[in-house]
Amino acid sequence: KGYYRSGQRLDIRRLINLEASYSTDDRIWKRRKLPNKRDYKFTLLLDESGSMEKKVREAIQSLILFSETLTHLEIDFNVIGFSEGISVHKEFGTKLDVQGKEDLIDEVKSYLGKGGTADADALKEAIHMMKDQPGDRKVILVITDGEGNINNTGMNLDELQDYASQYGIEIIGIGVGE
Repeated sequence: KGYYRSGQRLDIRRLINLEASYSTDDRIWKRRKLPNKRDYKFTLLLDESGSMEKKVREAIQSLILFSETLTHLEIDFNVIGFSEGISVHKEFGTKLDVQGKEDLIDEVKSYLGKGGTADADALKEAIHMMKDQPGDRKVILVITDGEGNINNTGMNLDELQDYASQYGIEIIGIGVGE
């Protein structure tokens, strides 16, 4: 970042312009500044219904990629699975070590491929869990095959997306399979 009267790195181009123009602006130094750390929150909303039975591999790969990436970036996240009901597999604020990641994967595997698809119910619950979390940016990633068939919320997915945007929550859908 620049420009300052003292610093760690001289900007040669600015120095030459200073000498050539006889300017009194002697701010020719750059300094290193640490970027502001932003506070992000992510939710992985994972379809665990019967229609995902043939897509278990893709769902687990998505979970691994998601958790490894966010853990490496030190971003707080939670994991929610849904079929006919909702299962919270990882809460916000919980750190995952190697054993914790393996336990998470095993737990999700035990739920995959069973029951109907209450996608709207799960999305509404994810929004409720996310809306009270502090953070500059809030994102819900929904991994599903898109075959929802249970809705007890009284709201369709478009209405839920509008509801989430009221709290500054982005929803991203990721399709698995055809």
